[in-house]
Amino acid sequence: MKRMVVAVLLLAAGMAVAWEPDVRLTDNSYADYTYWSGQRRVAVDSGGRVHVIWYVMNTGLGTYRFQVYYKRYNPGFGWTQDTMLSADLYADSTNNKYPAIAVDSSGRVVAIWGNDTSSDADAFIYYKTCMPEGDGNGGWDSASRLLSPATTGYTRESPNLAATPDGHVHAVWREVKPGGSISIAYRELIDTVWQPQADLEPNSNYKVYPAVAGGPDNSVHVVWHGRNGPSGNYNIWHKSRTDTTWGVMENVSNGSRHQMYPSLAVDPVAGEPHALWEGYEASGIRLRIIHNHRAGGIWQACDTVSEPGSAYDQDIGQIAFTRDGAGHAVWVGRSDSFPTVGQLRYSQRSITGTWGAPENITSAASTRERPSIADGGNSASPFHLHVVWSDYRDGNSEMYYKHDSVVLALSDNPQPHDRGARPMASIVRGVLVLPRDMTELSGNSDRVPRPVLLDATGRKVIDLRPGVNDLSGLAAGVYFVREQSAASTQHPVTWNVKKVVIQK
Repeated sequence: MKRMVVAVLLLAAGMAVAWEPDVRLTDNSYADYTYWSGQRRVAVDSGGRVHVIWYVMNTGLGTYRFQVYYKRYNPGFGWTQDTMLSADLYADSTNNKYPAIAVDSSGRVVAIWGNDTSSDADAFIYYKTCMPEGDGNGGWDSASRLLSPATTGYTRESPNLAATPDGHVHAVWREVKPGGSISIAYRELIDTVWQPQADLEPNSNYKVYPAVAGGPDNSVHVVWHGRNGPSGNYNIWHKSRTDTTWGVMENVSNGSRHQMYPSLAVDPVAGEPHALWEGYEASGIRLRIIHNHRAGGIWQACDTVSEPGSAYDQDIGQIAFTRDGAGHAVWVGRSDSFPTVGQLRYSQRSITGTWGAPENITSAASTRERPSIADGGNSASPFHLHVVWSDYRDGNSEMYYKHDSVVLALSDNPQPHDRGARPMASIVRGVLVLPRDMTELSGNSDRVPRPVLLDATGRKVIDLRPGVNDLSGLAAGVYFVREQSAASTQHPVTWNVKKVVIQK
């Protein structure tokens, strides 16, 4: 039998990432917020579920207080309703805000946030866990549990989470003790048991906004911004742990002016930590998005990811890595094309270490802020990148989401899935297999026509369907898979087209 080879445009190192339209996740009369540091507010599990967490001041509650809310995308079913994750603590008349979320290697979801009777929500750290079930938000613990000590008189804020391949979950937060000592508190979840708290760099030096990330070797990396003395500029500081031993504190930024609000991720291929933050260049007065990574045991020279010399400030972002070792940064900033309103901006770092030119991936005439990014990881999601942020285009702050375009991976000889593999469309002996619905994440899939295969002239050849599609009878040549994005009040129908080349 003749061999059929199908080639398709792939997301390769250095190629631009295509993005789907913005998706509005909330529709409320009250404001929905993300936080403004490096906290992770979106995560993807191995089943392709997308988990999003944020906080609100819900005026519809009567006696309203800040509370943590959550929703998820379930493949085949779509986005769930908003759920108050901290409902039991609301009943205790407390405020809950500044959440973070992570998924461990078993698929367990962990959420963490700050809690207090005051609106600052900075006295205690609480958490919940979830093993997702059903087509709604099921699987969460019924009761929130205290993670920080129950002692009063402490300030505990900016909690953050990460997971390592061994299934452990790592939590950090800023802790100010009575008397003024400041530390980065750290705890590790092993199975169902949180290990004793460790205090990183306990002294009176200012430190705040920690971020944490895990390496492929199960190492743990933590960064924060602050001072290494009683005065001076803020810098980005790093500590890492291999096995059970924490290393020395290292200066990541070495800036001559303030460097602030770090995000952290580890390249899964090289195992190197990468930090991204907002900071001033030595010779300028504008805020830039700056990056550095640790290689060969030392932190390298810093890169300016946003445009050096730009007349516009850039604002707080996050970094993530995909399984191929490419880095991805999102932030908010103004530019020549949008000089008055900051847009969601994106840059990709190739596997060879070069950052691409920043691009605007939103274009709304309103404020947006505090984006969070997650990679699809070792999941059934056909998408590499998932981003959430707060957006004011609807008159008040609402949660928005977007993902990159589907990348079809078609091969006559598909390789076995491994930790870095992503189940996508594939073809074996002339049979094209598509994901269940390539357009679900872009809106209401009930209103979205199924994909079709077009020939080079644009004429429809066949209708495609989720699952098996027989292409063995087609002649060699150039074809296109066309899918339609969902229409909504905010976004008209748009088309996504992927080029397919069949050779025999």
